[in-house]
Amino acid sequence: MNNTLFKISDSDWSLTDLTLLEKPEYTYDKLRIAYWQSEVHKNSCSLHATITALSNQFNLHYTLEDRKEILKIAIKKGFSVEWGWTMIDAVNCVVEWTNKNKAMKIKANRISWRLFRKVAYLGYCVVTGFNIMEGFNEDKFDNGILDFSKGQYGDKKYGHLINLVALTKGKFFKRLTVVDNYVNKTRYNEYGIKHSILRGLAADGVLFPSGMIFTEQ
Repeated sequence: MNNTLFKISDSDWSLTDLTLLEKPEYTYDKLRIAYWQSEVHKNSCSLHATITALSNQFNLHYTLEDRKEILKIAIKKGFSVEWGWTMIDAVNCVVEWTNKNKAMKIKANRISWRLFRKVAYLGYCVVTGFNIMEGFNEDKFDNGILDFSKGQYGDKKYGHLINLVALTKGKFFKRLTVVDNYVNKTRYNEYGIKHSILRGLAADGVLFPSGMIFTEQ
């Protein structure tokens, strides 16, 4: 795929021409593959968000042994057992391992938050994250939907990587859906996010300014 790119910053390039993107054969909406990050490492959200995206985008399955092996490689490359890893480093590590061990030719593409909704509704799993602020989890657990307006969250507590997807049915089908990394271990491993608050979350620094989607080379 020949991507049209624009520069966000010196280290951040983004797809802009969505006509170059084909609708993927597999989606989270069809497969619903999710993982529990804590059985590998409590701070492995960056690795597991990437693994979740690749699993659902390409119908891949990662065993517990696979995920532990990826963690070992990540630690050698700089993964911190104290706080985790950056999105870009984790994505590169998981994609490299996957291409080598599952005979794939996957490419990571960085996109602006402004395109999250569009690519999600094309069927892509967007790896991105939240800077979890005071009140964030209370908002989520109140009704399973992030619906706070701009400025209602408190101070930053920590960063956490997730997937953003679009569903065609269910209670979140009119909203973007967040897919977390705690399947069967939390009340809301899937929770909704109102389209109308994306801009405010990005402006407040709650939503990461960019994310990653994956295509085959």
